[in-house]
Amino acid sequence: MLIYRTLRLSLPFVYLLVFFSTLPLYGQNVRGLILDDQTKEPLIGAYITNKNTSKTIVTDQFGSFIINASKENNTSLRISYLGYRTLDTTITSTISPLVIGLTPKVTLPTIEIVSKDSERHVRNELAIANIPVALLNALPSLAGETDPIKSLQLLPGIAAGVEGTADIYVRGGTPDQNLILLDGAKIYNANHLFGFLSPINPSLVKNVKLHKSGFPARFGGRLSSVLEIETEGGNKSEWETTLGIGLINSRFQVSGPLKKGRSSISIGGRTAHLSLLNFIAKNEESFQTYAFYDLNLKANWQYGKSNISLALFRNYDRTVVAQNTVRTPLQGIFDYGNITGSARWSFALNKKFTLTSLLTGNYYSYRAKEELSISEEIAEITSNISTIRELDAKLRLRGYLNNNLILETGLEGSLRRINPRNVESTNESLSVGFRPEENSQDLAAFADVTLDVTNCLALQTGLRIQNYFLPGNPGHNATFTYLEPRVNLSYSLNEKATLSTSYTRMSQGLHMISNNFIGIPTNLWVTANERVIPIRGTQFSFGGGYNSKKFNLAIDAYYKTAKNVIDPLPGVGFFQSSTENWENDISAGGENQIRGIEFFYQHKRDRLFGWVTYNLVWNRIKYDEINNGEWYFRQFDRRHDLSIVTGYRLNNKWQLLANFVLNSGFRLTLPVATRYDGLSNSIIPVYRERYNGKTPIYHRMDVTFRACLKI
Repeated sequence: MLIYRTLRLSLPFVYLLVFFSTLPLYGQNVRGLILDDQTKEPLIGAYITNKNTSKTIVTDQFGSFIINASKENNTSLRISYLGYRTLDTTITSTISPLVIGLTPKVTLPTIEIVSKDSERHVRNELAIANIPVALLNALPSLAGETDPIKSLQLLPGIAAGVEGTADIYVRGGTPDQNLILLDGAKIYNANHLFGFLSPINPSLVKNVKLHKSGFPARFGGRLSSVLEIETEGGNKSEWETTLGIGLINSRFQVSGPLKKGRSSISIGGRTAHLSLLNFIAKNEESFQTYAFYDLNLKANWQYGKSNISLALFRNYDRTVVAQNTVRTPLQGIFDYGNITGSARWSFALNKKFTLTSLLTGNYYSYRAKEELSISEEIAEITSNISTIRELDAKLRLRGYLNNNLILETGLEGSLRRINPRNVESTNESLSVGFRPEENSQDLAAFADVTLDVTNCLALQTGLRIQNYFLPGNPGHNATFTYLEPRVNLSYSLNEKATLSTSYTRMSQGLHMISNNFIGIPTNLWVTANERVIPIRGTQFSFGGGYNSKKFNLAIDAYYKTAKNVIDPLPGVGFFQSSTENWENDISAGGENQIRGIEFFYQHKRDRLFGWVTYNLVWNRIKYDEINNGEWYFRQFDRRHDLSIVTGYRLNNKWQLLANFVLNSGFRLTLPVATRYDGLSNSIIPVYRERYNGKTPIYHRMDVTFRACLKI
């Protein structure tokens, strides 16, 4: 049944693959590889511009590219990458494959929100942010611990949730609507240390790319954003070891060649210093201890026309709370973490087509265990609050058909098993509930066409056919199939000014129920079913950008809608009640409307850089069973959000950086009155409207003075 549905879904795209793969190779395409000149590691997202035709392409996850070269004359190329010196070179169509090395700059790089005039290409750059790793590591941060995800909160269209946490709200969407991909594998929980850090080790990050709208058709399953994070694959020239000691954690990295110039490996990790307090706190009557760690391993191989990459990731957090001074001794243990693995293989079929396959697996769990004394008997309560096991496979074919046309098409499938909180106890009176595991399957076929219509007008259009299938007990099976078109248009008014617009339709087969607690991952993942159907969303955006040697300016307006959003009913606490029938405790079918305007200004100098972002957002939602069926603003509807970042490089060793954040605060549900309850002899608050209050205006300034010294 599954094979038949997959073939039926992919049949139109199979015809498309066969048609384009049989086209004659009239053009002279040249295949190449862009590397770091020192470490020989491939550079992801480097720009290669054909100066003869003004066409620009971007390297893939392996640093590879295909470009059309002249048969008769030499072709002039300009190659640029953030944090590296721009290279101008000349090639001929007879030299293939090319291997080109770029030299790192000894300057503080800037962020790229809109493309430079020499780096302009078809994608709507107002919807994409490429953040250089050197800049992420330089921004002011908590206790000097840099963070690639929390740093995104300083970019246009991205807001923080509860202050200090790593959650991001992209254009009004919620954290569960962000597709976070680490080396191609999904991350379901992006928090370490009560949310003060993300689980991504900044010293191992190689490339960060965020899509806010106009998503390529190869992405699906989330509504608000796609965050692609690639880690380092190791130095192919020589072995090197890095050790770091911070106020919160320590880290290490070991990397080097497996075979010089051909293959490499990188191993890195972090662990918290807080775990050392365990030895001190264990003798106390009441204590709380905390520990976390994360590990990364990645290896790359290059053999002929093939590139192979293997990556493994593990992060783990554990909290122990003990209280022995009361009549009822209590001890609670909470732990959560992700385990992911990915295998990526890319093969050059010919000078035009590249076939890429990706296989990923991930496991996420959040567990709680409590031990308490009841009538001189020790009772243990074990709760698997949220467990996800998932296996994903993706196959893509990308072809550079000619100088103006790029085709990408492929298939994607997922097998997922979710355990939405089961609670067991050694004391029968404390048992809460049990719900069987939920199995689901996602299938998708997609195609993207990128076309330079004229020298000024560029088009990218695509279609994704998304299918969700939930097997289960009789009467609970559900199948959903959606067509998800994607359209991006970019028009260059001149060499410096660009107008862009995009339309995107997305769907999401997973829901997240949150109690909105601070510091612990109180989020319950559930899969869509017959009663609670998948979320569907659309987004339309329009904007413009101006790029000069001294500054960049971009303004983007957007309108988003989402249907079938869920939220707990008033008074429901999922961590104190049974989740055996969680559908009865939520309100489904919510309608969400988001309108916003983003402003971005970047100042560029050799030694002084900085940017200003301002977001103006209206984010409201409506449920039939909440707030009397009337519209109300969501919890993190921040009307105004301002961020200012500036940096000054005193010399090659000393840097001064600062950032200032100001926003309207988030919303609260406040009681309108109180009443006395005689049975419990207590005062009970009375609530009416949801999120009828608001926290004060929030502002914060962080300053960092950074020195790079040789010992």
